Amino acid sequence: MFEASFARPHLQSFQGEMSPFVFGRIIPALLASTFLVVLGYCIWALPRGFDITDESYFLLLALYPDVFKAFVSGAQWITSPLWSVTGSLSGFRAIGLGTIIFGGLTLALGAIRAANSCGLPIAAGRGSYVAIISTTLVVALHWNSYGVSVFFTPSYNLIATAAGYSTIGFTLLCIDRKSVGHAAAFHILAGAGLGIVLLCKFPAGVSILVLTLALIWAFSRSLRELAFGISTTFIGAVTVIFVIVSAHMTPVAALEEFKTGLSLYTVALPEAPIARLMRNAGELLTHWSLTATQFAWPIVLFGAYALSGSRIVAFFGFASLIFILVSGEYMLGGYPRLTLQLTSLVAFLPLFF
Repeated sequence: MFEASFARPHLQSFQGEMSPFVFGRIIPALLASTFLVVLGYCIWALPRGFDITDESYFLLLALYPDVFKAFVSGAQWITSPLWSVTGSLSGFRAIGLGTIIFGGLTLALGAIRAANSCGLPIAAGRGSYVAIISTTLVVALHWNSYGVSVFFTPSYNLIATAAGYSTIGFTLLCIDRKSVGHAAAFHILAGAGLGIVLLCKFPAGVSILVLTLALIWAFSRSLRELAFGISTTFIGAVTVIFVIVSAHMTPVAALEEFKTGLSLYTVALPEAPIARLMRNAGELLTHWSLTATQFAWPIVLFGAYALSGSRIVAFFGFASLIFILVSGEYMLGGYPRLTLQLTSLVAFLPLFF
């Protein structure tokens, strides 16, 4: 009895010291190390391989941006200066890699500010910042399976993806800004990113536009602030589109060429643009509903952890996630053999601390 009562305070003290140490230092360090390993692989792959299909097309667009008259994407007007700066395939890919990293970093910083604004304990402290940034960057670099298919060659998809990340990130960075100048700068930057997305991939730009307007509305504290955010974002988008297009042709001519390209595009794909957007929206909602139902327990538990900060809730969240990944054969392309999943399972082990 004496030994039990004597040992218990020391055990509690040890657990109290270990928990902040593990969650505040070890896990963020592991996540940061994961990002550095992934980044190292991406850098190693930059001068290797060549895709004679999509990548060669992206290079032709960058080399001869003014040859293509009828178009549905103006990405060549953005990638051409990038090629002029680098002049080599590996350097061109490196700029694409840096673009994705910049977009992911902006999105992570915006998410941290939004979490702090909402009072979520998940974004409290430097360790949490490192964890959020590292995780976001790893996911961002997962674009096209760490570059093994189309590498990181700047294209309409890559530029639209990175600009979309930046648009949402800059919009979230506007939250609770006391300085009108700072808020205006971030909204204009968000608008610039939105303009680039619209120019590179119009359907994706429409989606980012809707999401941006929803975020501005959700975090505006007054009708005046809402109007200010929408107007400055609109100014940034229109200015970027006008400057980029005017450097190559008049806006009126660009609109006519876009209409011509769209008509040619509909010949190859007879589905109407609005119908395709609606179909894509339906498919996206289907994916979301499947995710919500099949991963319901992890989503609920992680949401509870974000609100409460209870680490036991986080433990059960990770436990349920691993159980679903293994039992549902999601890991490593769905291979059912447990021995083939050991690598992925080991990656989850540090989270159980």
